[in-house]
Amino acid sequence: MNKLNKKIKNNLSIKRIGIIRTDRLGDMVLTLPMVKALKQSFPDSKIIIIANSYVKPLLYNQPSIDEFYFVDKLNIKLKEFLLNLNLDAIFFPRLKFDEVWAAYQVKLPLRIGSGYRWYSFLLNKKVYEHRKIGKKNECEYNLNLISFLTNESYNCELIKPIITAKTLENLKNKIPFDFNKKVVIIHPGGGDSAPKWSNQKYRQLAFKITCETEYQVIITGVESEKELCDYVVNNERSILNLSGKINLEEMITLINLSEGIITNSTGVLHIAASLDKKIIGFYPNSPNIGPRRWGPMNQKNIILTPANNSKEKDNLDLISLDNAFQAFKQLFL
Repeated sequence: MNKLNKKIKNNLSIKRIGIIRTDRLGDMVLTLPMVKALKQSFPDSKIIIIANSYVKPLLYNQPSIDEFYFVDKLNIKLKEFLLNLNLDAIFFPRLKFDEVWAAYQVKLPLRIGSGYRWYSFLLNKKVYEHRKIGKKNECEYNLNLISFLTNESYNCELIKPIITAKTLENLKNKIPFDFNKKVVIIHPGGGDSAPKWSNQKYRQLAFKITCETEYQVIITGVESEKELCDYVVNNERSILNLSGKINLEEMITLINLSEGIITNSTGVLHIAASLDKKIIGFYPNSPNIGPRRWGPMNQKNIILTPANNSKEKDNLDLISLDNAFQAFKQLFL
């Protein structure tokens, strides 16, 4: 072990540790296990999260997170902000040039991230793992950034969002249904990072579950997905459409009240995993966007992908309605 690693291992001069991740919701869910790992190896250190304000409900009231800040709310340049934070180390689970450049400019003592970017020379601790080949889950790749320094291994322990009584009350005031019913959420949208299952099949699945089971089906989505969610509901009065009607905190609370969720590879799937809910997920097969790297890190899930021998390995339309409903019966009934 070299001198730097010995110093780290002995917990010397590592009092303030930053993690910067400013992309999507699911990425943050799979990054937060780093907090527990860092507390395990550096129990006297302060852990600081730098993110976008969209993910605030994942960070709020978490006892293991000492401070959090949002880059989209800063009134000074990132360089000045990092200088004021007085960090001893900063982790980059996903490298962005402007963020690494700011850390380099203020000479943060430890700058840890992937060695496979043209600007990785700005780091002084480089980890050489090709995430795009998808041999591990994103959570495991993130934890390996710490393992590289400490020579210790860590389990991927997801951090549950904190559910507040106020948000629960707000949600109950918004939703006109019996909370004693079993609820399954269908979330047909998602970002553009991966293909999605057929809108028509989501519609058929929602109707089939409503007709053939006792479950209350709730359709969710952001405001921009309202047209999609309206299509899935198809004027079926027994299906509750909440697209654009609840915020992220309320969505998290709704997931917590439900039995589980049916969705694509998207952020709410990982929130459901952190709450240990049942999950049916639709995924492509390509390693960089497939379930090995981006699948849920809990045990209550069934992942459906196109047939491995298919030439259209990422065409989720090849996943049949029958397969999806059979998965639902197996997991939820």
